[in-house]
Amino acid sequence: MSAPVRLIHRVEPLLGESATGFLMRVSHLNGLQSPLELLKYVTGSESATVQYQHISELAYFCRNTVDEMLQLSGYEKWVNSEPHWSLQSEWLTKSVFVQNRLTKVCPVCLAESPYLRALWALSFYNHCAWHDCQLIERCPGCKRLLKWDRRRPEYCSCRQYLGSVGVGSLQGNGLLLSKAIAFRLTGDDFLVRSTMNQKLFEQLVGLSIDGICKSIWFLGHCLPELGQHSTGHGRKKPSSGVFELMVDNAFFNLCNWPGAIGQQLERLISQQLQPEFSAVAFHYLLRPLDHYLKTSLDNAELAFIGHVYEQHLQKIWRRFGKKNTGSRYEKQLILDF
Repeated sequence: MSAPVRLIHRVEPLLGESATGFLMRVSHLNGLQSPLELLKYVTGSESATVQYQHISELAYFCRNTVDEMLQLSGYEKWVNSEPHWSLQSEWLTKSVFVQNRLTKVCPVCLAESPYLRALWALSFYNHCAWHDCQLIERCPGCKRLLKWDRRRPEYCSCRQYLGSVGVGSLQGNGLLLSKAIAFRLTGDDFLVRSTMNQKLFEQLVGLSIDGICKSIWFLGHCLPELGQHSTGHGRKKPSSGVFELMVDNAFFNLCNWPGAIGQQLERLISQQLQPEFSAVAFHYLLRPLDHYLKTSLDNAELAFIGHVYEQHLQKIWRRFGKKNTGSRYEKQLILDF
């Protein structure tokens, strides 16, 4: 639907700003209750996700150009019957990688400039890459999760100012991941100079943001939890504790590549299938990993994971006295790890 009128006050989008955060600032300046009210008026939707096809309508209503609106992140676009989400110049392909209905913030960033950074909506971005602190997702006043449709970016719905929240300095894998993601999107050399593990940092920034997320998900979640979930189990967005463990698991595999993935596979398969090993049980156990490989990692960028994974499986299979696994990569050169 087309909006019959336009707002009075125009707001200029900021570099790296999220679409919902921008609409939050627009709504506040024009006397609306929330971005939800604005979206409902323009599109008829109450969704926390701004649809790509509504960009021109929103641009007209907010007195912006389409090009200005396209600078924002967080739009949902359907490609080949599957949803994708924009993150600055890149696209994410899994809903588990995006947080729409809740927001995380860096209090230091908000104090410097009160707008929502697009990076904060990424599930795997839980630390500020520039201030080395953990993002907060709960208001220090009312203790509730920060909603996406509050009136102002720098205030909770309870009117608690978020820019004054005390934060401490952090180190660890979660922070390294955030720095790699931020560098991938911004190219800020400061992030390179402030990084401890340069080798792992270089490994990560060579991937797309979607590739980084998929690698962390497979190596940090799917692989270590082999045998705990069925092929079609629901994918929940990771909580802070689960996130830290997932990143630690993934980074251990990457830092000890390619041997660690084989050691982990052999240990998990032996635990699940001993004392009796059968081909049926072997393939059934690995179905969740195979499914994620085929649906999410089957591309040139992430083929390095699939090749190593399946060649390790062939070695494990032969150790149990079998000839081959029926691997998709069986015609490839077998690496000697």
